[in-house]
Amino acid sequence: MTLEDKISFKSMMDTLASIYQKQPLDQNTLRVWFYKLEKFEFSIVTKAFDKHIDNSKFFPSIFDILQLCREKPIEFARLEPPKLSKEANAVYAANVNRFVQDNKSEDKKLKDMRAWAHRIIANPKNYPAISLEFAKEAVHAK
Repeated sequence: MTLEDKISFKSMMDTLASIYQKQPLDQNTLRVWFYKLEKFEFSIVTKAFDKHIDNSKFFPSIFDILQLCREKPIEFARLEPPKLSKEANAVYAANVNRFVQDNKSEDKKLKDMRAWAHRIIANPKNYPAISLEFAKEAVHAK
């Protein structure tokens, strides 16, 4: 922070005291706060106060704000988009189409939504009693 930020800093501290229903800080206390935080940019300090307000119901200590100011922002690595040749892309597309064609026959088997119930009723010894009960209920069997 620079000396020009002192007025904005005082205003921010007064607002903070108001938010937490505290008395405004005296001049000496403000000097200590400013001295401890002046090595950070004003925008970083304001973000730290904002983060503290979002996450705590108690008035912050200088240490709380210093910790928040020292936190490094998460930086995400920018990944390069995959470089596929037309041939490689065609191979992948063919694999997807083959998978779809192979699994289409599964759809025909699953047309009867209660086929699972008929399997359980046909082999009641292979399933727990509750499965048999639900299977009978599903097909309205006695």
